[in-house]
Amino acid sequence: MKNLFFISIIFFNTIHSNFAQTNTYWKKSIDSLLENNFETHLPGVSTAIIHKGKIIYQKNIGVANFETQEPIKPNTNFRVASITKQFTAMAIMILKENNQLDYDHSIRNYLPELPTSYQPVSIRHLLNHTSGAYDYDPLTTDYTYQLNDDEVFNLICQVDTIYFSPNSQFLYSNTGYVLLGKVVERITQAPFAAFVEQKILKPVGMKKSHFYSYQNEINHRAFGYQVTQKDTLINGVLEKYMVEEADQSTTSALSADGCLYTSIEEYALWEASLYTEKLITATTQLDAYTYPYQITYPENPYGFGWFVSFQSEGRVLYHKGETRGFTSFVRRNTQKKYAIVVFTNRMDINPQTIAEQMSQLFVPTIAN
Repeated sequence: MKNLFFISIIFFNTIHSNFAQTNTYWKKSIDSLLENNFETHLPGVSTAIIHKGKIIYQKNIGVANFETQEPIKPNTNFRVASITKQFTAMAIMILKENNQLDYDHSIRNYLPELPTSYQPVSIRHLLNHTSGAYDYDPLTTDYTYQLNDDEVFNLICQVDTIYFSPNSQFLYSNTGYVLLGKVVERITQAPFAAFVEQKILKPVGMKKSHFYSYQNEINHRAFGYQVTQKDTLINGVLEKYMVEEADQSTTSALSADGCLYTSIEEYALWEASLYTEKLITATTQLDAYTYPYQITYPENPYGFGWFVSFQSEGRVLYHKGETRGFTSFVRRNTQKKYAIVVFTNRMDINPQTIAEQMSQLFVPTIAN
């Protein structure tokens, strides 16, 4: 019996040692990956791996403000661009669960001032990017100041056309999510940002995340930049990079399609909440992962605020955010209950590539 006891101890210690070595290896490998892509004195990255609602890996490299050299920290707020659409979709799902709207009703039931071409467009079409809604970008090119939601909505209302019959094609549409934000405002009689902060951000603990406006100062925020390789000799000094501020654009204050500022540590609270019923029931949450198969599969399966893909590890949900001065990416697996999150304040970085490389190092280490 004593020999069997000692053999059991040796076996347990061997397994524990191998697990610890594996756990250390993937973290060191990801450290090296990030350190090879970012430098401490340049605009950079905040990234995390969240497993079962807890941050198990976190890394910050670079500066939030290039002029002051303020370093990026876990509480640094980044503009996450189209990752905001997850929160817009959640606002719509909350209203649906409260019987305040129907996914399949025409958008003009809620926004009757829209042109008649929008009559066949439903809330579901807008969520799935199958509406054919006219792109607002060409309508804003003559403006030199930052537009707000009402101004862009008025521009959309002036164009009585959509690109195709709803639910016949997939076309990613920022206009669609601007319209969803207006639906939230019309139903709740509250500004979109105020509704989301009150009904989504605060309940999950995201007290320091906010929507941008020129009137609303964001604390602990990163500024956006364009970093280009230079390798030029100036006054006898080799300048390796050129850093240009690229923080705002004429449409970067539009709420529902992309102007949320949040940090890695607060996004982790959002990720954890998606496995609970704090905001909506689990049944309603499944709507976010359901997509029109014949229209969007296999090239662009899109639910409510999430692209959906099927890989060897199972179903993977993901979304990229890209705007002036910022890029971001989230990759999550609801079966293995992990998420990989990458926020950067640089336009020249592809965060999806980094997240995919991180997943290749991390995913093989988890059993479920």
